[in-house]
Amino acid sequence: MEATVLKDSFKFDYNAAANYWLNKDAHSKKMPREQVLEKITAFIEAHNTCTLTTASEGHVRCTPIEYNFVDNHFYFFSEGGLKFRGLKKNKHVGMAIYEPYNGFGNLKSLQIEGMASLVEPFSEEYLKVMEYKKIPKLL
Repeated sequence: MEATVLKDSFKFDYNAAANYWLNKDAHSKKMPREQVLEKITAFIEAHNTCTLTTASEGHVRCTPIEYNFVDNHFYFFSEGGLKFRGLKKNKHVGMAIYEPYNGFGNLKSLQIEGMASLVEPFSEEYLKVMEYKKIPKLL
């Protein structure tokens, strides 16, 4: 993939672009916190696939992956992949859950940032998620 090089004469205000929605939100009517959390939880539970993003110096990986939302935590089962290159040195992750695009101004999505941790195989927490997914434990 070839990068587009901007001419030196073009000056882009990255700060203004980054703050666009923050500034717009500062003047918007706010929903009560409990109602927001209910809507967020309903959106999360209505889906099961996201894009999980990991990164480390010189490397970014966006992985489409199934998630499980158990006790207000996201869980992912994975056999491996380049996402672990980022996780080795950087536990900060991002994820996005979204509806299919159906026109400008109609996209519904949820973006989440957090810290990842690995769950020890066959630990109590691991078995809880396996039970949630109805995966038989084979010991």
